[in-house]
Order: sequence, then C-alpha cells, then structure tokens
Amino acid sequence: MPAINSKDTFEQVKLDPSQEKTILDKVEGKVSKLPKGNYKEIRGITSEELNEIKQKAAEKASKEVVMKTTSDTFIDTTLPTNTLSSDFFSTCPSSANGVESCGAYDNYYRHNILNGDFTVQVLGHAGENSKYTVLHGSTGSSTAKAQRLSTFKQQINTYERYIVDDLEANTFSELVGWASALASFILLVQGFGTGPVGWVAVVATYANALNTFVSFTSAFYATASRLQISKNAAAQLNNATTTHYNMFSLGDANYGSEYVNGF
Repeated sequence: MPAINSKDTFEQVKLDPSQEKTILDKVEGKVSKLPKGNYKEIRGITSEELNEIKQKAAEKASKEVVMKTTSDTFIDTTLPTNTLSSDFFSTCPSSANGVESCGAYDNYYRHNILNGDFTVQVLGHAGENSKYTVLHGSTGSSTAKAQRLSTFKQQINTYERYIVDDLEANTFSELVGWASALASFILLVQGFGTGPVGWVAVVATYANALNTFVSFTSAFYATASRLQISKNAAAQLNNATTTHYNMFSLGDANYGSEYVNGF
C-alpha cells in the first residue's frame, strides 16, 4: 500500500504489513460508526398513467398554451409552435388600458391598477385533475389585500418567465406533457406527493428525476439544466397556489369565486 510521505514533497513510501493493518483498522472503525442506510423500493409513474398523460398532452398540443392577454379578456391563442420565432421572450407582466396581466397554463391574473379590481386563477387547492380556482375581487383600500395580490402577481410573473424564457415553451411544444402531469395530480413517484409540490420533491431528492422528466418530454429536451428550471417553476406555482388559498380564506374574493376546468 503506497502512502504520501509528506504533504510538501508528495513522496510515496511503501507501508509494511503492520502499518497497513493499523490504517485499515482505523478506516474500518470509522466506517462502522456511519449510519446504516435503509433500502426501500419506490414505484414511479406506471406506463398506463404515463400514456394517459401523453394522450391528454397530445389533445392540447394543437394549441399554444402560454396565455396571452388583451385589454378586455384573458384568452388562449392558437399559434402553431413551428411558426414561433426562436427569439420569442416573455413580456410579463403586460399592461393595456390600466390592466396588468400575466400567466401560463391557466395560472394567471388580471389586475386593473386603476380601480383595484382583479381576477386570479391557479391550479385548484383540492388536488383534482385539471381543476382551477378563480377569485374575483377588489383590493379597495385594504393594504393587506393589496399585499397578498402583489405577492401572487410576483409569483405568477416568475413562474411565467421560467416557462417562456427558460423552459422555452414557445419553441418546444413537448413541454405540454410536463405541465399536463402537474395539472393531473398523479403520483409521479410514490412518496413524493402530487402536483407542483410533488415535482419539487422529485427533482430535489429522487435519483431518477431526469428520467421521469424525459418520460413527459424527450431525451433531447430534458437536460439537467431544464430539469432544475422545471423545479423552480413548479416551486413558484406551488407558492402561488398557497397565496391564492390565503386570499380565498381571508375573504379577498368579494366579487365571488369559481371552481372551473382548465389545462
């Protein structure tokens, strides 16, 4: 067994058997004190579940799913992906006639900054597939309402920029598969939860997260970098869902609320 004789000269010396045993005993002693790992087999998404998501994604693929806005309504545009410019970038939030708006995959807001009226929509709190909660309200003179709305807007702004600029949703239509998986609230990997919070946990701690991402997109698209960005986007969406729930529970929807089908 060779060893370094000096940290300054980096000379190697040959250890005799007794020296080797002394070193090996020390190493084995340290190893014996390490905590024991527990092996646990976990189940990822089944082929049936994956096919269900892919079919759902294919049905939506003919539409450009990143939301666009007009001054009056929040609408889905239908631009074929292959006609989009590769240098398309996010302009979120957009503003027209005093109305600010932003969003992607049916998670959005519209806020009339002149009178305080707003509509905010996000993936449903109950965890049902493709269900979204919509709140209609006004900040009025309430600082607390205005602060909650501001927080929600910032989270949706960041989510949309991750989707459009970093995950390049307007260039790669296959991103629809990933978004469909989050909206379907399926158990992507057993023990990691569902929806956006589940995806954050999968990317953060599951060794095969990249392979799972490939399942919903492609090996060409699903790079390690995009995997991490998808985690960031999901985290912002989860944060927006939490803020939205707080707005609902604290009575911010003074014009009413709805539970609707969405992406």
